[in-house]
Amino acid sequence: MDEQRRRSFVQAYTKILIEAWSSEQFAMRLQAEPMTAIAEFGIDVPDGVEVVVSDRISADHDPPDLDVAVRAWDDGVAAGRVVLYVPSTPQMHTQSMTDDELATVVGGYQVNQCCCTPCCCCT
Repeated sequence: MDEQRRRSFVQAYTKILIEAWSSEQFAMRLQAEPMTAIAEFGIDVPDGVEVVVSDRISADHDPPDLDVAVRAWDDGVAAGRVVLYVPSTPQMHTQSMTDDELATVVGGYQVNQCCCTPCCCCT
């Protein structure tokens, strides 16, 4: 896969993952009609190529990464059967902050730090 095709595939694949993780309806449609669902994101599947959606990738690629998913797609197209890897929705771990902790955070900077560069007020 050349660099331009890879970039286009990765952009579409990323959007597919986000949609599958945020919409149960889309995730079910992706399982039931993968070719139609992925076409909505600009991925064209050559005639005669079967698309299967799986939340598992081969055991020799654990943990999976983007390069493995791209290579699996490209190899699958050549073989006539693509397995589109759509992992389960990532779980976000959140942590509560106290009001005092929140008061020290402003736009990613702590209030007691200078946020300008160069800083004329810090000299």
